[in-house]
Amino acid sequence: MTKHDIAQQIVEIQEILEIARDNVIEERRADAKVILQRAIAEIKKINWQITPTNQI
Repeated sequence: MTKHDIAQQIVEIQEILEIARDNVIEERRADAKVILQRAIAEIKKINWQITPTNQI
């Protein structure tokens, strides 16, 4: 995984968070919760990919 790939994933997470924010503003909290859970999963995936194996 390259730095560019990770940067692109972070941009995608930012977009997901904006969608979740819009759902909260529109009072669609259940939808926002599902979207936030997706963002959390993506963040965990990136964290796993960038963590050196000797620090686990």
